Order: sequence, then C-alpha cells, then structure tokens
Amino acid sequence: MPSAMRQPILPFDAVPPAAAGALEAAACERARGLLEAWRRWPGRALVLAGGDAATRTVLADGWLQAADGQRWQAGAPCPRGAAVWVEGQGHDTQALFALLSRAEAGEAFVLLTDAVPPRQWDTVLSDLRSRLLSVPVEMLPVPDTAFLERLLAAHLLQLRIEPVPAALKWLAERIAPDYASPRAVAVALADVTGLSRRPGRGELAAALAQAPAQAAFGGDFEAGAGD
Repeated sequence: MPSAMRQPILPFDAVPPAAAGALEAAACERARGLLEAWRRWPGRALVLAGGDAATRTVLADGWLQAADGQRWQAGAPCPRGAAVWVEGQGHDTQALFALLSRAEAGEAFVLLTDAVPPRQWDTVLSDLRSRLLSVPVEMLPVPDTAFLERLLAAHLLQLRIEPVPAALKWLAERIAPDYASPRAVAVALADVTGLSRRPGRGELAAALAQAPAQAAFGGDFEAGAGD
C-alpha cells in the first residue's frame, strides 16, 4: 500500500447534477406524488424545501414539463404563464405577491423551491410573508448513511466499478448527506484512480478497497476496516 499519495481536490462543482435514478425516486416518492397531483394543490401552490439543489431541480423540471410551465429565476421578470416554478429567494416581492394572488384566484399554479421553507425566508413585505406561510410545504428527506451507501454503489456500478462494502461505508460516513455528492464522489474516484479505464472486475474490487480514502481523501483508511 503506498505510504504517501497526493490528495486531489474532488471536483464537486464540475460534476453535472445526476438524473433522477430509481433510488432517488424512492427517497422522494411523497414529493413526486404531490407534484403529479398538482391540479389538486390547495390554493394552487406548493413549496418544495430542503434536500439537495440538484434533486429539487430534477423534481421541478419534471413538474414544468407536466404542467407546461415556466421557470422564474431571481432577478428576472415574473413569467405570465399559467404554471410557474419560483426558484429560490430574491424575487421582486410585489411581483411574487401578485403571482400568489393569481394562484389563489385560480388563475395560475405556483411551485416554490428553496433549501429552507418560507418561514425562514427574508421578506419585509408582511402581506407576502402571510401569503407564503399559508402555502403547503413538502420537506425533502435528508439521505441517511445507509441510503448514501446504496446510492454511491449504484453510481459506481454505472461507471463499471465494483463496489466494496468497507469502502462504501467509509465514504458514506464522510460525504455530504445529499443526493449529488455520491455521484460526484463516484465520478471523481473513477478519474483519480483511473479505474474507469481499467474495467476488470477483480482488479477493480481489489483497487477500490484502498483507493477511495487514500486517493481521494488522503486519509487513514485500511482495506476491510469498518471505520
């Protein structure tokens, strides 16, 4: 086992958001059900909060296609369509109040997404704050360690890398508890170790047992160790 290895910087920001896979769909099953039933939203509005930005985007994009809607990003004029995805905070407060009023009047559907629910948003317009607090909120679940192991294993297999349980557990206990990090780590490991260019299953299993921690984290991982 090499005694000293260079510790690279994992390119999390350079990795495109992963598409919604079967595991992510299962974890967000309740949110997907609410989005599919968008025509029955109380007040024609819903807040999707928490989770990972990439996962919120995947869910919202799916809703936009189903509802033939438009995306409203902070700093841009409010779309005039009948279905609008309000991404994040920082929008024109008067325009947002008018949009929610249109929804309440039955003239539009509004999906709002952010890392935190509206009660934690910064808004000085009291009428808007009251309107936001009346919108139902669906909090996305935070992946636990067991789920992160499963998701990381799925991404490694997709990259033709055979997962090793000890390595998966070590990584799952240290990466960010979100939906994007397992994909980012898998892609980074494939690039750092060169495993994606050497797809022999036996060779991959032996190399991955020591590669993740040492090559990607420069840490104290021992092959087969549980901590």
